[in-house]
Amino acid sequence: MPVQFEESYPEPLKKWFEVHVYPTADGLAVFFRDVTLKKKSDEALRQSENLAAAGRLAASISHEMNNPLEALTNLLFLLGTNPSLDLQARHFVATAQNEITGYRTLQGSRSAFIGRAPTRLT
Repeated sequence: MPVQFEESYPEPLKKWFEVHVYPTADGLAVFFRDVTLKKKSDEALRQSENLAAAGRLAASISHEMNNPLEALTNLLFLLGTNPSLDLQARHFVATAQNEITGYRTLQGSRSAFIGRAPTRLT
């Protein structure tokens, strides 16, 4: 009955081998195939998929946070145009608008960073 398995060999080889063992009339025939590159590419693909999933999650969260921010921005604009607001209330509205603008700038920077995250293949 043939047997097949993969095995990792540490330093100094630092390689993965696929091993096939076959019974023969004289004993065993053993074949080794270096699968190190395949293992590395599989790991790089797995990391890339994880990064892509994280990026999709971040985009989804960003989108969900933008909806209420847009509503707040509109409400603050309408409030700021109300002629009955006193000077202190106008200052509070302007401060809130500046905070939202600062948050959106931060959010845009974070989104740009996530979108450019490099995948390193080693």
